[in-house]
Order: sequence, then structure tokens, then C-alpha cells
Amino acid sequence: MSTNLITVALNRLQAGTARVEFVHKPYIDWPYPRPSPHSPTGSLGGSAHATGVSPFRVAVLDSSFNPPTLAHRALALLPSAASSTDARLLLLSVRNADKTPRPGDASPTQRVEMMVLLAREISAAVGLVDAPAFVQKAELLRAALPIAAQLIFVQGIDTLERFLQPRYYGDGSTQAMRAALRRFFAPDGEDSRVICARRVIDLEDSHDESTILEAAQEWVQSGRINIVDLDPDLQKFSSSGVRAKIWARDNSWRGMVPDCITQYIDERSLYRDLT
Repeated sequence: MSTNLITVALNRLQAGTARVEFVHKPYIDWPYPRPSPHSPTGSLGGSAHATGVSPFRVAVLDSSFNPPTLAHRALALLPSAASSTDARLLLLSVRNADKTPRPGDASPTQRVEMMVLLAREISAAVGLVDAPAFVQKAELLRAALPIAAQLIFVQGIDTLERFLQPRYYGDGSTQAMRAALRRFFAPDGEDSRVICARRVIDLEDSHDESTILEAAQEWVQSGRINIVDLDPDLQKFSSSGVRAKIWARDNSWRGMVPDCITQYIDERSLYRDLT
């Protein structure tokens, strides 16, 4: 996808003339499941758009992708998130609830370009959304996707901590948060799921894992939140760590991102000046 088309999509979202934009799709019929290699030729086109199509999952990895790392790639490819015939979506919000741009960050257009590079490697779509919180993103995506799609949000445990913070819901009360999450998870509501991967988090700024999981207990027990493990080395990878290493001229960052992202960062000299 061209830079101009990405910029136009971002401008539509920022101007409020669109709430969701899909700027890259890995195959024509996305998000309908890609047919199995053993399916009869043309079987997808004959059934996917029919009324009453069987439910299918869309695994959504929502992040700032500043830049995409090998941990992002592993999260998107979690086998518990999507089978080989389910859809994957890399999602960027133009309004992030926690993060504001800092000097030296990649621009929104550059982030989307990097997302498209990663998406091409893992057969994922790339979407943009104008919403800061998961419950709002789920509502907008459900409206933009076929009715048969079930959203599976894939996230790290640090994101799960923010997901369970009352300040992001209504009046900021625990009651408002629980009401919103019950709609988010309920079969007769958004019917969404969360797959959360353990990772190394900064304990100065976050609670320990046991505290986070205790807050999630109601939905873990009901099977709405599924806790999984990443490779121990990947658990340590973060976009902020990559940016810090590039700024410090520590070339070990190259082992933390996919090769296509390494090339993109080098060609544009990204993250060299974070002051």
C-alpha cells in the first residue's frame, strides 16, 4: 500500500469522517477464513458470504507498533489465537489511552508502513481505529466486520493490567468497568475473548503478575481470558527497549525485530534521536 493511501486513511480517522480503516488485506476475501488447501476450488466464494455462515475468529493484535518486534510477531502467530484458516488483524489506534508521541518516535504513517511489512510476513490485515479503549475498539470492529466474526484480542500481560483498570471505563468506578467488561465478553454482547501472554514487565510501574491475574480471575475462570506463554527470550522484547538500544547505538536491537523492520529502520534512520 502506498504512503499516500495510508496518509489519507489516517486523515479520515483524525478528521472524524471514519472510525475504522482497513489499509491492508492479505487476500481478497479477508476476513472470511482462507479456504483449506484441501477445500474444493472456489468453496470459499460459494459459502463465506452466504447467510448463516459459521462463526469464525479474527485474532486482533492491538499495539502502538513503535516499532513492531519479534514479540509482536509471536503474539500474532499464537496458535491459540487463530488457526491457519482464521483471520489475523494488526490494529493501531489513532487515539491511545496511555501513550503520547515523543521526540524521535516513528510517525503514524511510518508505524503503519512497518505494520504492513510485518502483516505481509504473517498473512494478516492491518487496521486503524479511532478509539482509545478495548471495549470501544470491539464495538467499532464488530460493526465493520461480518456478523459471523468473533474477536480474539491478543495482548501482553502489561496490556491486560491496563485493560483491567477502572479509570478507562465510564465514571472510573469498578462497577462501570465490570459492567463494560461483561458486555465485552458476553455471548449476547460483543462476545469477545482475550489471549494474554506472559512477559517481563517493569515492576516499578506495574503490579506483579499474580496481582494482575487476581484482578482477571472472574474472566480467566469463565474461559474468556486465556493466559499463555511466549518463548522466555521474546518475553523480554519491547518496542521501548528497541528504541532505547538504537538511541544508545547498541546494535543488539537488530535481534529484537524482524528483518524487514530492521531494513526499514535503517533506511529511515529511525529512533536515532529520542531527546
